[in-house]
Amino acid sequence: MENMIMGFIFLPMLLSQSFITALAMSQPNFTTDQSALLEFKTHITSDPLNILFSNWSSATPVYNWFGVSCGDLYRRVTSLDLSNINLTGSLPSHLGNLSFLVSLNLSRNSFNGHLPPELGKLRCLRFMDLSFNSPDGTSQVRFGCF
Repeated sequence: MENMIMGFIFLPMLLSQSFITALAMSQPNFTTDQSALLEFKTHITSDPLNILFSNWSSATPVYNWFGVSCGDLYRRVTSLDLSNINLTGSLPSHLGNLSFLVSLNLSRNSFNGHLPPELGKLRCLRFMDLSFNSPDGTSQVRFGCF
């Protein structure tokens, strides 16, 4: 009888721990944000002020990177402001993985190419400034809540 009572106590604890672990593993996390930003960096063809090339590194926490702000609670990227630093390149689809991004300011650079449709996945995005860049053609991005 005592073993049965212990089983009733232990089993729910085990199941709840398994559920929490599975949920945490299924959600994008801080590493996802770092990977997305490092992929963005690989699409930069010119960084004349050497800002990203000298500052953005996997050896440094993302919240210390130039132009990146993170939320206090989860340390997820909430703002990316790389305005007016003379970057040249294109915008990769990986930016769509910054699921907590609220503000994106890439104005006054030389980004070209199409806007990746994955930007439409950014449900938290409330501000985006891409002015004074050189986009090609029309954008296929569909913003749901912008």
